[in-house]
Amino acid sequence: MNAKVIRSFSGITILLLWIILGTKAAAQTKSARDTVYLKMAIPIRVFDDLTRKDAQLAIDMWTREIVQSIAKTTSKHFAVSSTFLKNKYNQVDFSENKKFDVLLLSALDFLDFHLEGDWQPLVLTGSKEHFPEEYLILCRKESNIKNIRDLKGKDIIFSKNQNARIILFWLHYLFHTKHLGKVDRFFHSQQIADKESKAVLSVFFNKNDACIVGYNCFQTMAQLNPQIKRKLQIIQKSPPFARGVVCVKRSLDPEIKRLIRRAILLMPKSQRGKQILTYFGQSKLLIYDPKYLDTFRKILQAEKKSD
Repeated sequence: MNAKVIRSFSGITILLLWIILGTKAAAQTKSARDTVYLKMAIPIRVFDDLTRKDAQLAIDMWTREIVQSIAKTTSKHFAVSSTFLKNKYNQVDFSENKKFDVLLLSALDFLDFHLEGDWQPLVLTGSKEHFPEEYLILCRKESNIKNIRDLKGKDIIFSKNQNARIILFWLHYLFHTKHLGKVDRFFHSQQIADKESKAVLSVFFNKNDACIVGYNCFQTMAQLNPQIKRKLQIIQKSPPFARGVVCVKRSLDPEIKRLIRRAILLMPKSQRGKQILTYFGQSKLLIYDPKYLDTFRKILQAEKKSD
């Protein structure tokens, strides 16, 4: 599996899948009376840059580790079945979400589909260097581009991973508040890179006028190559956005909720867990706090009022 290909929101989704599905092997050694059966669902679009084979491989890697982690604190064992929610008219189909016990999804989907009533968020995901994530519009300092308005008719590029949905969500809101018209008509072209680093380099080498990337990506690349920080400038910064959230059905037994949350949060505590988090470009798992979704709520409410 190519680690560089999966440094995205879908990477952390795989990690969460490992945590929960990793308990499956233990269920085979215990009687049905000692086993907790859970049904999990995840939108298929979070795997846009991963094959099913890679996802399954990731799940298998975590099986032994997670079973050992849970076995240290409880006699309970888990058997989990999973379902991928398909896109319907370019939207995730949550129509049958009541059949499931656990949902792994983007923070934006969680709010956009009004899931707060039936679902309890447990953990948020991101990077400890800068959490929640902020997104930057970058251009070359030598250009005449000083603000977002100067990008009219220019070429812009961003990555195709799950961050792309947040970027477009923010862009539409930004254009609305600044009265810039439609995003699709503003730029000369919107190009897609397979990863954020390529988007930055395309501006650095004057192949595109601007790019939109996460703060953490820009900082990491600037540390590795100081020329990037010297030649590029930030002309616009987004408000902070949380990436992903793992939720459980509110009616689920409180003890089961506690065990699931504990297993997730313990991951960075072990050396193996740290290595895997680094491998996937993630390093922060936080107990859910509603304040980290405030940006999404504010923009969604503004959109609703403008309709």
